[in-house]
Amino acid sequence: MSDEELAGQLFMISYPGVDPDETAFQWIEERNLGGIKIFGKNVGSLPKLAENIGIMQEKASQTRLRIPLLAATDQEGGWVRHIKENTSETAGNMSLGASGITSDSWMSSLYINRQLKVLGINMNFAPTVDIYSNINNIVIGPRAFSADPEQTADLAKAWYHGAEEAGIIATAKHFPGHGRTDKDSHGTLPVIKATIGEIEQSDLVPYKALIEDGVPAVMAGHLAFPQITGSNRPATISQVLLKTVLRGRLGFQGLVITDDMIMAGASSYTPSVAYACLESIKSGADMVLVSKDAETFDSALQMIVQEMKENPEFRRQVQESVLRILTVKLRYLKPQGEKAMIPDVEEVQKFFPDRQAEGFFYRQSCRSVSFIRDADEKFISLEGKKVLFVGPRYFLSEALRRHPKAGTYQIVPYFYDTDNWHPYELGHLIPKYDKVVFCVASPAHAQMLSRLSIFKDDIVVFSLLTPAFLNDITWARGIAVYGRNSSSIAAGLAAMAGEYIPAGKVPIPLKEAE
Repeated sequence: MSDEELAGQLFMISYPGVDPDETAFQWIEERNLGGIKIFGKNVGSLPKLAENIGIMQEKASQTRLRIPLLAATDQEGGWVRHIKENTSETAGNMSLGASGITSDSWMSSLYINRQLKVLGINMNFAPTVDIYSNINNIVIGPRAFSADPEQTADLAKAWYHGAEEAGIIATAKHFPGHGRTDKDSHGTLPVIKATIGEIEQSDLVPYKALIEDGVPAVMAGHLAFPQITGSNRPATISQVLLKTVLRGRLGFQGLVITDDMIMAGASSYTPSVAYACLESIKSGADMVLVSKDAETFDSALQMIVQEMKENPEFRRQVQESVLRILTVKLRYLKPQGEKAMIPDVEEVQKFFPDRQAEGFFYRQSCRSVSFIRDADEKFISLEGKKVLFVGPRYFLSEALRRHPKAGTYQIVPYFYDTDNWHPYELGHLIPKYDKVVFCVASPAHAQMLSRLSIFKDDIVVFSLLTPAFLNDITWARGIAVYGRNSSSIAAGLAAMAGEYIPAGKVPIPLKEAE
């Protein structure tokens, strides 16, 4: 390969709309592009997405080197699901942590990833293996399996092997660990004051287990660990974290790809996104994910090629990175043959929705439903009660399917802001009912609930996503489900109807009941 062709393999880019644009085609046809990232904006319909992936793979197969593209997306399960429409909505990782059943993790991954396979996606930026060690970590939250590193490792390994069974390249993220911070690396650079000894006992545990099992890829996060590196350089541009820790201490020989380099966690530390890309490759990443734009792509490529021409050692490093990229492609893509790279649009139309998967995900949600604090089946039971359901519209819609005569009170779907809400109206309404089921799906909902402590004996909390929102409301008790999709809500309502006794365990520590 020429220097330009070597550099092209280091990039995973995106395109702005439903159809690939001229820039994407140019990079595929002329620059030996390594991969394409599919975001929600790229999905008009599932058949159209499959058709577009096929077109891009065909163009790659017609180039001089005929190297197929990595076609990646984020389909973690739970609230991170970039390809929607008729793909399965699932409860997500924290639900798997609550049930604690490794076969559930394996099956969840198999169903999620076999849907991607039909669409022509060959790489999934999952599993998320961040440890839920900071109760205020909203950006990760229910994307984490658990606060327990060993349980996270076991469930993550099962998830990885489910992806392997589906033929999808799994990518463990966000290295070295996003669970300790309450900051979001999309908008800022989280600075985590943990030592190497501390993260070895927690954050790195699932990585060590996955690496020993042969996980093919790891995504580096935009996270600073100054106690380890001596600076606020994010992991994506840190030789200490990528070369010394990931390659050295953990012995990882697979593909290292960055989180999106346009995120503030990376670009805030460097003069430009393009320069951050160069620094990332120099620091030990094999591939940079850059979601936009054409000018940034070009500038970053030119910087890398220029550095290769001036620095023989860097050129050798790029060759090693490309070898790792090609090794992954040979392992996962070559056995399929070029024709198998092109998804069958008719098969896509027949395959979705995946009814077998829907049944499994409902049953798994039931297995994960958990009592919060000292609640029990008697406390959550609605039998013979006049019930008021309080929550956002999507919760009330599901509640009314099972309890069409119940009262409802809709609260705003805001995540944080409750400035315009006052408890007076609801406070006058509650005494008219025997039991109130209050849905908490955000910090805003928790703030609303906290103003109703006078009614605490009459309120059953119905927690969605993560019960961490309830940590400071020590009188709150009820049940937790871990998705906000209809099957998760239905699973919780079935428990309240006495169809089964919840057996899940909340996988994070909460303050004890008052």
